[in-house]
Amino acid sequence: MKALETLLAAERDRREAVEADRDRWHEQAKKATALLPPPAPLVSANETLETPKAGLLDRLFGRRVA
Repeated sequence: MKALETLLAAERDRREAVEADRDRWHEQAKKATALLPPPAPLVSANETLETPKAGLLDRLFGRRVA
Protein backbone atom coordinates (compact mmCIF):
# COMPACT_ATOMS: atom_id res chain seq x y z
CA MET A 1 0.00 0.00 0.00
CA LYS A 2 2.90 2.34 0.75
CA ALA A 3 4.26 1.82 -2.78
CA LEU A 4 0.92 2.81 -4.33
CA GLU A 5 0.78 6.00 -2.25
CA THR A 6 4.34 6.83 -3.29
CA LEU A 7 3.49 6.30 -6.97
CA LEU A 8 0.36 8.45 -6.70
CA ALA A 9 2.29 11.22 -4.95
CA ALA A 10 5.00 11.09 -7.63
CA GLU A 11 2.40 11.29 -10.41
CA ARG A 12 0.69 14.24 -8.70
CA ASP A 13 4.03 16.04 -8.35
CA ARG A 14 4.84 15.36 -12.01
CA ARG A 15 1.49 16.78 -13.16
CA GLU A 16 1.93 19.87 -11.01
CA ALA A 17 5.41 20.41 -12.47
CA VAL A 18 4.03 20.06 -16.01
CA GLU A 19 1.30 22.62 -15.27
CA ALA A 20 3.84 25.03 -13.76
CA ASP A 21 6.07 24.66 -16.85
CA ARG A 22 3.11 25.26 -19.16
CA ASP A 23 2.16 28.42 -17.27
CA ARG A 24 5.77 29.65 -17.31
CA TRP A 25 6.08 29.01 -21.07
CA HIS A 26 2.80 30.83 -21.66
CA GLU A 27 4.06 33.89 -19.77
CA GLN A 28 7.36 33.82 -21.70
CA ALA A 29 5.49 33.59 -25.00
CA LYS A 30 3.38 36.64 -24.09
CA LYS A 31 6.52 38.61 -23.21
CA ALA A 32 8.28 37.57 -26.43
CA THR A 33 5.24 38.47 -28.52
CA ALA A 34 5.16 41.92 -26.96
CA LEU A 35 8.76 42.49 -28.09
CA LEU A 36 8.03 41.73 -31.76
CA PRO A 37 7.57 44.65 -34.15
CA PRO A 38 4.06 45.25 -35.47
CA PRO A 39 3.18 43.44 -38.70
CA ALA A 40 3.86 45.19 -41.99
CA PRO A 41 0.86 46.71 -43.75
CA LEU A 42 -0.76 44.55 -46.40
CA VAL A 43 0.10 45.31 -50.02
CA SER A 44 -2.12 44.39 -52.94
CA ALA A 45 -0.90 41.81 -55.45
CA ASN A 46 -0.90 44.42 -58.24
CA GLU A 47 1.51 46.66 -56.38
CA THR A 48 3.96 43.86 -55.70
CA LEU A 49 3.96 42.77 -59.36
CA GLU A 50 4.26 46.26 -60.84
CA THR A 51 6.75 47.80 -58.43
CA PRO A 52 9.40 45.30 -57.38
CA LYS A 53 11.46 46.38 -54.39
CA ALA A 54 15.19 45.91 -54.05
CA GLY A 55 16.16 43.30 -51.49
CA LEU A 56 18.69 43.86 -48.75
CA LEU A 57 21.62 42.48 -50.75
CA ASP A 58 20.60 44.49 -53.80
CA ARG A 59 20.53 47.67 -51.74
CA LEU A 60 23.84 46.89 -50.03
CA PHE A 61 25.72 46.07 -53.24
CA GLY A 62 23.96 48.54 -55.53
CA ARG A 63 22.34 46.12 -57.96
CA ARG A 64 19.31 47.44 -59.75
CA VAL A 65 15.97 45.75 -59.86
CA ALA A 66 14.77 45.03 -63.39
